Amino acid sequence: MKAIKPKLPFLPIYLVESQQEVDEIKYLKGYSIPDMGNAAAKCCHVTHTTRETDAIVIVYPGMYEIEPITVTHTLVHEACHAWDFIKEHFGFGDDTELHAYSVESIFLQLYERYAKMYNLYKGDNNA
Repeated sequence: MKAIKPKLPFLPIYLVESQQEVDEIKYLKGYSIPDMGNAAAKCCHVTHTTRETDAIVIVYPGMYEIEPITVTHTLVHEACHAWDFIKEHFGFGDDTELHAYSVESIFLQLYERYAKMYNLYKGDNNA
């Protein structure tokens, strides 16, 4: 029997390393990366100024120069923050199975983006 994963409304989620990457994303036009303080990465909620639609931006400066296993741990952590915001935004309850599937889905989106960009950063043009 194949597992059924819930289909949920999600907000767009972006993974960026720098302000330059933010500036290349049409949806994020005018958005500035927040002060990172001592954080290695940061999960930010963004509301588009003219459309009043929401998105989540994971900012992770230097991620392409950090050991991939460390980046993976951080992306799992940030996926949890993203889910917490989405859960509150859409009014989802505290269902633990829903939480697990949602964090997994968010993490996979982040990791696929990271892996693609990491390969391009390292010179793999087939990414």
